[in-house]
Amino acid sequence: MDKREDSEGILVNPNNPLGEVYGPKLVLQLMEVCHRYGLHFISDEAYALSIYELQTAFQSVLSQPSLPDPQKTHVFWSFSKVCINTSGALT
Repeated sequence: MDKREDSEGILVNPNNPLGEVYGPKLVLQLMEVCHRYGLHFISDEAYALSIYELQTAFQSVLSQPSLPDPQKTHVFWSFSKVCINTSGALT
C-alpha cells in the first residue's frame, strides 16, 4: 500500500444502523494500522449516545491512554444526531 497524505481510514463507532460498538482494543489496532501506512484515522462517533444494548461499553477514541498519531487522528460528534433523533429527550 502506498503511503499517501490524503488517504484515511474511517470508523463509525457505534455503527449505524445496527448499533454495533467496537471495543477499545480493536479501535487501537485500527489506529495502529492507519499509523503504519501514514493514513489519517477518522472516528465518526455521532451515535455515541444512541446505544440501546450495553453488551460492549462505548469508549471514545479520545479516551485512549495514548494515540499512535495524534496529528492524524480526527473525531466527529454530532449534537443533531442526539437531539433530533431522540426528539430532544436526553436521558
